[in-house]
Amino acid sequence: MTLFGLIFWGVFAMCLISAFYIQRKYKSGTPEKSLNQEMNEASTRLDNARNDRPRL
Repeated sequence: MTLFGLIFWGVFAMCLISAFYIQRKYKSGTPEKSLNQEMNEASTRLDNARNDRPRL
């Protein structure tokens, strides 16, 4: 492997390791959605399921 390849994969590995470290350090979890946001997403999903263009 060339020097460029070693540098490239080394930087790639360091980015992955630092991302996992930061995630563990700050204990980032999934975002919590409000009930209002979940209801809006559910109604939008049902409206788009018809696959019909909006009438003007």
